[in-house]
Amino acid sequence: LNRADRSLYRVRLEMLNGALALYEKGQYEKAYEAFEKTHQLYPSNLRALYYMALSSKKLGKPDESAKILAKIFSIIKNRSDIKAAAADIKDEIEPDKNKGDGNDDENDAIIAGGDTIKVITYNIAKGQGRANNGAIFVGMKFLDEVARLLKKENADLIGMQEVDNNRFTTKGVNQADYIAEKLDMFHFWHEASARGPKENINEHGNAVLSKYKLDNKEYFEFKTHGDPSARAAISETRGLSCARLEIGGVKVYFISTHFGFPEHARIGQAKELVEYIKKLDGPVILTGDFNTRYSEKSKSYRIINSVLDNTYDKAKVKGPTAKGGRGPAPPKTFIDFVFVTPGYFSCESICRGGSEYDAASDHKPVITVLKLKKKN
Repeated sequence: LNRADRSLYRVRLEMLNGALALYEKGQYEKAYEAFEKTHQLYPSNLRALYYMALSSKKLGKPDESAKILAKIFSIIKNRSDIKAAAADIKDEIEPDKNKGDGNDDENDAIIAGGDTIKVITYNIAKGQGRANNGAIFVGMKFLDEVARLLKKENADLIGMQEVDNNRFTTKGVNQADYIAEKLDMFHFWHEASARGPKENINEHGNAVLSKYKLDNKEYFEFKTHGDPSARAAISETRGLSCARLEIGGVKVYFISTHFGFPEHARIGQAKELVEYIKKLDGPVILTGDFNTRYSEKSKSYRIINSVLDNTYDKAKVKGPTAKGGRGPAPPKTFIDFVFVTPGYFSCESICRGGSEYDAASDHKPVITVLKLKKKN
């Protein structure tokens, strides 16, 4: 059943990507038909509806486009999980912000958001919960809890670490596929190491999830790691998963990584990471479990911080909002960070997942809200 679910998910993505390719080539009539067919088969996925509206607009059918928009608004009125996605089509369909009959305020509020980006970094402990015990079969209990909590957060970008494939304790599912489908997000996962009698058993890696379409997906393996003769956490290979996306017309690289042990290995990994980032042709949002405490400001941390800003340092608001409902800002002992390229982003707020996350993993997510600065 899990394999069948994953197959259906891949089919849906292939249909969407095929329709998007037609749209990007300017074949709007064929694109409309492809998106319409996708929406008929998968009515819960509204991306197809969005692009049907766009295609209608391109085909010179504003009335039909407006009807589709009205349908979208009726659906998303009480669904915060797709409000941000609607912003993708606002400029295309309704470029004149002052156009309307005086009743546009509510719609503007629904599809507004501009270049505000909610980013989460989260080590999900292989879907094994807070105990993170690889000897105990836990099934889907904690993976479902992770997905439920992340869906509630409604983030635009999520970097996850300790994301496994074919792990017996979680029924052998591809955890990145499973969670991305629950959240209806694009994603890219790649293993960093594998353990077990066969190479594809307990594949252990990092994932990036996004509400924005991903391209230029790439895995980079660090050459530096701990003593090969030591226990798995020290000897295992480490790496990063990276994908490019577009926000507000800016190409942004989104990275998830997980550093190893001990510190001399992290220093080498930090150097390799910085060299990798320097070769990218756009700003970076870096998420990860770096296994070094913020309070220590270790050498590996300083190497990264020499080229990227830690959002915790730059945040305007740290900790719970005035309305409460959040955990405190990440303490000095935290090891999970969100870094960004200086000059491109401002950090509006940062906090840590609250007590509702206690059972889901041995980490809590770090949640930061960014704004992409307009640059000439």
